[in-house]
Amino acid sequence: MILGSGVCEAPQHIAFEKGLWEQAGLNVQLKKAGAEEDTQAAVGSGKYAATNGIFFSWLGPIYNGVDVKLSTGLHQGCLRLVVPTDGPITEVEQLKGKKIGVSSLQGSATNFFALDLLDAGISSDPAHKQVEWVVIENDLLPEALAKGQVDAIAASDPIALKATYDGSAYELTNNRQGANAQEFCCAIAINGQFVREDPVTARKFVTAWAEGSRWVGANLEETARIQSEKNYVAASAADILPQLQSYGFEPSSNKLRDALVPGIEKFKKTGFLKESADASTLADRVFVDLDLNW
Repeated sequence: MILGSGVCEAPQHIAFEKGLWEQAGLNVQLKKAGAEEDTQAAVGSGKYAATNGIFFSWLGPIYNGVDVKLSTGLHQGCLRLVVPTDGPITEVEQLKGKKIGVSSLQGSATNFFALDLLDAGISSDPAHKQVEWVVIENDLLPEALAKGQVDAIAASDPIALKATYDGSAYELTNNRQGANAQEFCCAIAINGQFVREDPVTARKFVTAWAEGSRWVGANLEETARIQSEKNYVAASAADILPQLQSYGFEPSSNKLRDALVPGIEKFKKTGFLKESADASTLADRVFVDLDLNW
């Protein structure tokens, strides 16, 4: 599976470090994806068995035929929209005509904050040119904001918060507040063929990953230490801990399924998903029921 380097990948890191997959009888290997690699297509092709991310970022690819299924939301939090402290932007409505730095046009932050822009009367569709998405290497986003190359950055932790450490930038909003607040930031995305051919193993795999999330929620300080010392996250434990404390680690398959139809209905209005997509049909196509009653 794909190795994540964000603070929000804590459930994955812990499931591996604490041997939760091994205890379930599974041999899971974490592989770092290439910098230019299309990870969604790679999971769909079976190159990787799984990864995680906000469900909005998977809707378009799955609608267009990528063979991936979603099962279980892992935690809340981790996406932030950051602007300069001394700049003119104090609300989302003021981003019209501005440049927003992101690591990918298909990334979690791009997809989520497209919803906030929609509520502010701004089309996030690049074709409408009401906002300009500027793709920048993830680690360089804070630098781009500091140099004025973009007016805002949308990213996950720790990159999103890194820009705020010296006080030159601040968090305008995040995915835990407002009308679009999400029960889950990250959901488990699994290769479709894997699920169809071996649903029993897929269930064990997802269950152990969810156990990793619960463990994180009960052991935040140790999780921060492990992420830092094992070099999963390029930050100190002291910097990681407040970020973990701002999340909620209560994994659920049921709540993810419930969020899909209303989420799809609204996401269609952003331009990142065809308006002709039927929400119920797509939700059934996106979600895999592994008989996880939590």
